[in-house]
Amino acid sequence: MAKQLAARKKLALSSVQDELKDSKLISPTKLQDLQTQFPTLLQELIHTQKQAQEKDKRGIRYSNEMKKFAVTLHYYSPRAYDFIRDYLQLPHRSSLSAWITSGDNDPGFNVELIKQLGNTIEKDENNMLSDIGLQVDEMAIKKGSFWDANRNQFVGFVDFGAGELTGDEPLATNAMVLLAVGISGGWKVPIGYVFTDKVNASQMTEFVSRGLELTHNHGLRVHTVTADGNTANVKMFDLFGINESVEIGPSAYEDIINDFLHPCDSELKVGAVYDVVHMMKLWRNLLAQCCEIEWEEGKIEWRFITSLFELQNQEKIVAANKIGRNHIEFERNKMKVKYVVQVFSTSCADAIDFCREDLQLPQFQGSNATSSFIRQLNNIFDILNSRHPAEKNFKAPIRISNFENMKCTLESFANKILKAKFMEKRTYKGKTTFTPKLLVHSTRAVLGTIISIKTILNVSRELLFRPNKPFRYVLTYRFCQDLLELLFNKIRGRCGANNSPSCQEFINIMKKLYHHNFLKSSSTGNCVLQVKEGEIPGGLLPLKRCKKAYKEFNPTEILPEFIGHPDGTMFYKNCLAYIAGNVVKKMSETLKCSTCVSLLSNCEEDLLDSQLCQLISRKSRGGLIFPSNSVYKIVLWADNIFWNLVKLYDGPPKTNHLNLKIVSYVMSKSLDVGLFPQFSTHMLDFNPCDEESHLSYTMKCVVKHFLTIRLHDYGKRYQRSVIVSQRNHSLKLTHFRHE
Repeated sequence: MAKQLAARKKLALSSVQDELKDSKLISPTKLQDLQTQFPTLLQELIHTQKQAQEKDKRGIRYSNEMKKFAVTLHYYSPRAYDFIRDYLQLPHRSSLSAWITSGDNDPGFNVELIKQLGNTIEKDENNMLSDIGLQVDEMAIKKGSFWDANRNQFVGFVDFGAGELTGDEPLATNAMVLLAVGISGGWKVPIGYVFTDKVNASQMTEFVSRGLELTHNHGLRVHTVTADGNTANVKMFDLFGINESVEIGPSAYEDIINDFLHPCDSELKVGAVYDVVHMMKLWRNLLAQCCEIEWEEGKIEWRFITSLFELQNQEKIVAANKIGRNHIEFERNKMKVKYVVQVFSTSCADAIDFCREDLQLPQFQGSNATSSFIRQLNNIFDILNSRHPAEKNFKAPIRISNFENMKCTLESFANKILKAKFMEKRTYKGKTTFTPKLLVHSTRAVLGTIISIKTILNVSRELLFRPNKPFRYVLTYRFCQDLLELLFNKIRGRCGANNSPSCQEFINIMKKLYHHNFLKSSSTGNCVLQVKEGEIPGGLLPLKRCKKAYKEFNPTEILPEFIGHPDGTMFYKNCLAYIAGNVVKKMSETLKCSTCVSLLSNCEEDLLDSQLCQLISRKSRGGLIFPSNSVYKIVLWADNIFWNLVKLYDGPPKTNHLNLKIVSYVMSKSLDVGLFPQFSTHMLDFNPCDEESHLSYTMKCVVKHFLTIRLHDYGKRYQRSVIVSQRNHSLKLTHFRHE
């Protein structure tokens, strides 16, 4: 079928080429019909090229489509824009600059942009613009005063966009941005920003209230305001009417206030949402600080997570989870989201249950409540962070069909954490006392999580069950602050090597972002172009594939006297069997011989010991594979030779072709051992194309796939053990010192 389609395309192309040889064969009508089949942008390019050939003294009038294309292309890369401009008729850079600077892009609210959103609602047939949420946060900028030639003044001072500066303003250290996010449609746009220095709650309240007023006046319905859980944001919500006190808080789910009246319409309510990712960080910090928390299912203790890391670090292997040193010693990586969600994940809970129930290790006894809390918190995070409409279970979006189930799960967790307690430590006159205290009275994580749960449930109910243009589903990721953090990431990416922009740079970047450009540009850097590319015809290097040279090696360099098969612990063997199952899954996707694929899995003729399958049984939810005993032996041999080489070199083996040498050793070791007994005849079949038997080819694939996993994991572990990276820590300090 594919060959027939290719032949038809080739025939159609040749016929078009024959017609083009004689221009008399193409009538104006036929040419116009041909052009109508082109995309809109291509039609605009052709039309612009015609104008360039027939232009007069008045020049060329570019359409809106061409203007958007030119601005976006220049945003991608100014150098690429200059290159394409040599072949296509595109506007001059000065024209682009004039189009961008024509609007009001100074600190404050972009009223013109909000008005444009309001006008677009009238043409919105898919209900993607009218229902929005607001997100507010600050971004650290470089502190200093800079001369702006366009404004003929120094910039870099605190500026709330309220008119001319008085001269008493201090230097700004942060840029506070208000982002409008469509609950449906996947769009976002910053509608305003100001420069601040230690902003207080009243200033934030006024800034957000102004945003609520402008959006309401232009027909936008704001359902939520999202912020993180720092003190200024909590006080801002307090001024809006959401009373939250860390000392005396409500003890009933129904008593918690999660919304406030809209400043412009007393019949509308706006819900408060604390960023779910920030709440997860607070839960991690709380559990590590309190060490143990009492809730209705038992004690939640941080020591079980620490014990899991110590066990895996001692065994030099992991039980299908991501727990590492950075997850336990997280002080230097507090901002890393992945280290938080990987702690409160199902994989971590499965590993703890595996060590407690299957292996019955003493250090994990009593961890039932901890693993249950981790699972439930993981489910809550999945519900409050749903990203795709095709996801299932807890990651699925909220729909009418699953609304009650989602509501039951969220409210059940909220009621449980409202009753949770911890032992408060107090020291007075050298005497230390421990007093039980409700967790909700002492931490923001509990109330922040419950407020977000109530708000998202209320907004989802309103959008799904309303009579006029109801939603089919609600993606809760639209309420998370990640969208604003990604905007900050793009702003920093525009600064090149210096990712802390000044006020002047921030304003210039926002000019381009206001014109619907949300992609990174690669035009900035710390070097100056000295020679134009056009001066070197053909470029520096030819564009062709590099031929790979075959390199011989001597497999006898591996010392066989160091090879052994130590009697490892059951924890290690189960983890090794789990990796072997992953190897089988990868090979089943690449091997062409179906018979060879079938012998890789566990069967009665080549049965793997049931004690080695406990971790796979614990983790399997229908997608994991139990390897055969032969595959496990091959993986075990490869693992043994690798670790003996590590002992020999006291670190990463300093030898060339390490993986090929291990493959050679495993092949020689397997000659005297009967592997894959159920297909002994088939495995000796010879493949003339590969010039080797199915047995040798399959064994090589097993070892290579395993070494890909093992060597990559060991490299990361060794690097973390000998090098303590200061880059991330120093980078955060640089940002918050405004340097």
